[in-house]
Amino acid sequence: MKVKEFYKHKYFGGWYLFGGLAFVVCFFNFLVMFSTGLDGPDQVSHMISYSVRWAVPFIYAAMMASSMKILFPSNFSRWWLKNRKYIGLVFGVGMAWQALFIFILSNYYRDYYYSEVFYFRDELEGSVGYLFLIAMIATSFKRIASLISSGQWKLIQKSGLYFLWAYAFSVYWWNLFYYPFEEGGTSPRLIDYIFYWLGFAACLVRIMAWGKVRYKSVNKNQTISLRFLGYFLIFLGLLMSGTGHLWLEMINNVTFYYSWSQEASLWLPFWPLEPFFSLMLIGLGTLIISSGNRSIFERKMKLQSSSS
Repeated sequence: MKVKEFYKHKYFGGWYLFGGLAFVVCFFNFLVMFSTGLDGPDQVSHMISYSVRWAVPFIYAAMMASSMKILFPSNFSRWWLKNRKYIGLVFGVGMAWQALFIFILSNYYRDYYYSEVFYFRDELEGSVGYLFLIAMIATSFKRIASLISSGQWKLIQKSGLYFLWAYAFSVYWWNLFYYPFEEGGTSPRLIDYIFYWLGFAACLVRIMAWGKVRYKSVNKNQTISLRFLGYFLIFLGLLMSGTGHLWLEMINNVTFYYSWSQEASLWLPFWPLEPFFSLMLIGLGTLIISSGNRSIFERKMKLQSSSS
């Protein structure tokens, strides 16, 4: 079979792809669940962590789909984007397993759950994530999507995608750059490194694709100083992406200077956004490089004058 025909074959896309991947996810969750057992809270906690590992790669893959087609147009990237919906649904299967084990832990081992696991902001982030997931799955079907506008559909899908990516990515950022350096902390596992860098790459390719699209439509005669600033911010972001433990305390001294910020960190998801600082710098650098000679403020003033 030729490569081009491979991507068009019905068994390698659509519901067949979903069925095959969902079967693998369910098979290994069943296998480990029966070998580990659910006889105690430690075993159930293990299954919560294990089940989510089967979900995370699929949200990363869904995150990268459209960007890979822009950056590397090919039969593979087109196949990837075409099957993004089914990849996302497999993520939903993995998260359904996690939801099952969380339900068991919180209902049958309540004392353990509320003393060892429960943390309000984590609970809030997880609940919002599941609400987004339900909304994304529901609106991925045409009958339900037809009940809302295209703008509302895009808002649900894109907001949910970024939130779910951020939730997974931030977990592994903390596992690498915070918990190991606490008193009594344990060294990161290999899976922490893999999922952190995969999550970083997933957002990075979206920034690169966004920058590529912007760069095509701007004046390329950009000043050297502005271009240097953009590349410096990108370099700084890349440097910070692997050194979070070195700058975290310094950043927190600034972000937690005001009491309202400290209080917000108890309930506001991801605040004060430490895991995302490096990607924010890379995004800002990309924005500057792809903005042409005019400053952001000049571009805004021109848009306002043209609309009036």
